[in-house]
Amino acid sequence: MATAQVEVEEWNVDGGRSEFVRYGASFGGRLRIERSGPIRVFVGGTSDRDGAVIDRLIHDVAEARDVELVVATGESGPAHVLASGVHYPGWVDQGTFVDLIRDSDVVFLPLRAGTRAAGHMVTVAALECGVPVMTTRSRAMDGYVDGQAVRELDDTEPILPALIRAAQEGRSRGATFFREHWRARHAPETNATSVLAAFARLSEGRARA
Repeated sequence: MATAQVEVEEWNVDGGRSEFVRYGASFGGRLRIERSGPIRVFVGGTSDRDGAVIDRLIHDVAEARDVELVVATGESGPAHVLASGVHYPGWVDQGTFVDLIRDSDVVFLPLRAGTRAAGHMVTVAALECGVPVMTTRSRAMDGYVDGQAVRELDDTEPILPALIRAAQEGRSRGATFFREHWRARHAPETNATSVLAAFARLSEGRARA
C-alpha cells in the first residue's frame, strides 16, 4: 500500500501487489479567514522541491505589485525579507507552518519531475485550511490533482499569473469548498475507510493466488 500512485504502478509492473490510498491526515489547521488585499502565495516543504522554479518565482514576485510570497522551505536562521514582497520565516515548527498556509491564498508546490512521493502532506494541510493548491507536473501528484482544488501548472504558462488566477478563484469559491474537498478525500475518517478497503482488495487477491 502506498500514497503515491506511481509507486503502486511500478510495484505492480514488477510483479508485486499493491494498492493506492491517498494520504490522509488532520493537522488541526483552522479554516482560512476570507481576506482581501495583496495575493499571498505560500511555498513550503523540503522534499524534491525545484530550486530553479522557486528562484524564478521570487524574481517575478519582487517585480510585481500586490503579490506577497512566503517561502518556508526549511532554511535555518532568523526570519527575513529576501526581496520586495518575499518573506522567509526561517525554520518553523509544524503549528506555525500550518498557520502560514492558513494565512495564504494559494499554496504552490514547485516539484521536480520524478516518481518519489512528495507534496502530499502540504497538499492535505492546505486543503484542510481551505486553501487551493497548484503543483508543477510531477507523477508524485498523480491521484491528487483534480483540476479544481488541486491544479497542475501548464508547462507553457507563466507561473505567477497562474498562481494569481488560482488565488482569485479560491477567494471567490471560499475556504469551505476546499475544506470539503479535504473532508471527502483526505480526512482521517476517509483515509481509514480507504485503507480498510485496500486491505480487503489485497486479501482477496492473495486468496485467489
